[in-house]
Amino acid sequence: FGASLFALSLALSPLSAYAVPPEIEFSTFLGGTVYDSIRDMAVDTQGNIYVTGGTSSPNFPVTAGSYQTVLGQGQLPDDPSTTSPIDVFVVKFSPTGSLLWATFVGGPNNDRAYAIEVDNAGYIYLGGRAGRGFPVTAGAFLPTFQSSPNTAPYGPQDGFVAKLSPDGRQLIWSSFFGSSDELIVRDIDVDRVTGEVYLASATSGAAFPSAISSRFNNSPKGGNDAVFAKIRADGAQVLWATYVGGTGFEDHQNSIRVDSNGNLYGLTTTQSSNIATSGAFDTTYGGGGDEFVVKLSPSNGALIWGAYIGGSLNESTETHELAGTDANGNVYVTGPTRSTDFPTTTGAFQRTFGGGVNDAFVMKISSNGSTLLASTYLGGSVNDRPEGTYVAPNGMVFFSGVTGSPNFPVTPNAFRTTLGGGVDAFAAVLSADLSSVVYATYLGGTLTEGGRGAVGDGRGNFYFGGDSLSLDFPTKNAFQSVYGGGSGGDGFFARLTLTGPGTSPCDVNSDGSVNGIDIQLSVNQALLLLPCTADINNDGSCNVVDVQRVGNNILGAQCLTGP
Repeated sequence: FGASLFALSLALSPLSAYAVPPEIEFSTFLGGTVYDSIRDMAVDTQGNIYVTGGTSSPNFPVTAGSYQTVLGQGQLPDDPSTTSPIDVFVVKFSPTGSLLWATFVGGPNNDRAYAIEVDNAGYIYLGGRAGRGFPVTAGAFLPTFQSSPNTAPYGPQDGFVAKLSPDGRQLIWSSFFGSSDELIVRDIDVDRVTGEVYLASATSGAAFPSAISSRFNNSPKGGNDAVFAKIRADGAQVLWATYVGGTGFEDHQNSIRVDSNGNLYGLTTTQSSNIATSGAFDTTYGGGGDEFVVKLSPSNGALIWGAYIGGSLNESTETHELAGTDANGNVYVTGPTRSTDFPTTTGAFQRTFGGGVNDAFVMKISSNGSTLLASTYLGGSVNDRPEGTYVAPNGMVFFSGVTGSPNFPVTPNAFRTTLGGGVDAFAAVLSADLSSVVYATYLGGTLTEGGRGAVGDGRGNFYFGGDSLSLDFPTKNAFQSVYGGGSGGDGFFARLTLTGPGTSPCDVNSDGSVNGIDIQLSVNQALLLLPCTADINNDGSCNVVDVQRVGNNILGAQCLTGP
């Protein structure tokens, strides 16, 4: 039996674990006549989809009765560098892509969200950048605007954090997070039970107001430091804040993630050569700028461990490149690299640099930071950069980004197998051990696209979004099938599904997911256990199995219970 099992495992492709092949179920524009860009996405426990970003389109499809239905509200004069206001938008779609509600959140200047999260009660949390006049609430920890620089094209900017009601009609609380420096919030995460919010930012050392400065547990090290902080659930207090960095430069495009067990991780880019902790899997600065991943105490922000990620050239970050953790607590990180000596591991899908400016990389690290478990390049001959990342509980990694490589490693069953224009968005799913690409596709028209955010729902559905300048961007089952207009671009988002309804006798929830493991029967009767695609009890076990024949025909299919 063992020999037959091994032989069968070599013969099967990664796609054989699914009831139907992966496919793009819907793809849509989202935007009006001026400028629109999706920067992040979230999914709630019912499978509803939330998207956010920035828009300057007065006819963006907001809905009656939502919190704000008029673009650029407020009485303050526009900043001289502002040609037209940009507002945050928040849109909620049903699991099938139907519009439920949409609202602006913004003032008369430049405002944009980079991050969105949803808690278990359906409340929505936002983080991003804001100009003067952005709506803040009484009792917030920092209700006054702080920034003094006038940096085109945005003008003076503070970070912000906000909470919306589940129906999109009420701003529960909203606060600036800023200093006299230009400061923005690039990422947030939320404790889905308590509602406490974690944020990622950075500063060049300018003084914070006392509401923030009094909460730091350490001092800045010099240059530009990453900043991570925790906000009380009612938005009234910063519980703690911490600097992460050394005497070199740390970037502001930082990420933060808290897992279901309360473990907290952050990601930045660093040029500091002496900040890794003893026992980390990589304590040596590679040069040219490395990514730097840290584990922090959720109770006070203290550094637990920190490790470099990089080779001898440049690695950098773009907001959502810290995926989070799998069910075993392993940490997944993506990013772009220019290093031909970037560390990869035996058995990885792609161990050599693909060429061009950047390749994407994906890395899996043990929860204690001591072991590099898996690492791979993913890229072609031109330029490939990931920007949105999600890891499923079973360790499958999904990410989106941008590529100009005509030989990016898309799979034969991709939605688009050829590059549409100079730069396309892409979406890719990798196996948990990073040894295979389960699915990868281009998504773009004849002009330029960017994949900005990505998220999964734990049931085999992955969502990704960004922006497009292509009138011929490929849509499918779309909410908005036509480009909205203007020269600034429209947002887009799409759903990639790895399982399908009605195709598996073990879809016990009738929700389109395969809730267990496949037992596949080969021609020589050898059995193969394949990984879970969903864990319906959330207890780390597989509760249902499919009995299938290798190939497309089901043989004696039945549902079984088991570990």
